[in-house]
Amino acid sequence: MTAPAKLTTTDSEAIDHVAAELNIWIRLAAIRQDDGGWRARLLELTSGETAPPSWEPREWDYPSVFFVGAAANGQVVAEWLRTGRVDVDDRTIGLPELTTPVSWERRQSRSPAPCEPLDWPVTEATLSQLAVTQGEPQGHLLSNGDAPSFVNFYTAAACFFWLDRQPVGGRLYQGVVYRHQDLSGRINTIRIGHDEVEVEVEGSAIDGMTL
Repeated sequence: MTAPAKLTTTDSEAIDHVAAELNIWIRLAAIRQDDGGWRARLLELTSGETAPPSWEPREWDYPSVFFVGAAANGQVVAEWLRTGRVDVDDRTIGLPELTTPVSWERRQSRSPAPCEPLDWPVTEATLSQLAVTQGEPQGHLLSNGDAPSFVNFYTAAACFFWLDRQPVGGRLYQGVVYRHQDLSGRINTIRIGHDEVEVEVEGSAIDGMTL
């Protein structure tokens, strides 16, 4: 399955693309609400045969904050998006309402992004976005388990999602982001000599590629 050929789709069409994927690499940050329920602050979904460079399956559990890295197939993730909730580790985590229409953007390898830059070209969509005025949890994050401690929520999120480092007190992107990696071909290196240019390419469909 490839990303949509159109750069604008409905939310239903976007979910259909997610559902067709075999591998979805997930990173999620959730906040405990005043009523005791959980709400997603950032849900990063990346499809493709390879995970994001720094992704790993893990959980960081704090009294009011929960981070999880997991993998699932597209059908499972699509059901999360349709129902507006994620069921993980005996928790039900609410998702923000999806945006429609959904705008897609094609990015080259290692392009700056709200999440960790990826080594392959991607087609990216924001499936939902929360108001940036929503406050971050206050105070230090201290876990009763083996999760690391942090001075604040943003610092923990920047570490978990491998965001570009920003000063303490920065803001985490809020919403649901989906990124489809295009593993068909990329340029690894370019070497320029006196009388030749050497280009190294990698991918699953580089036969006939024109540079």
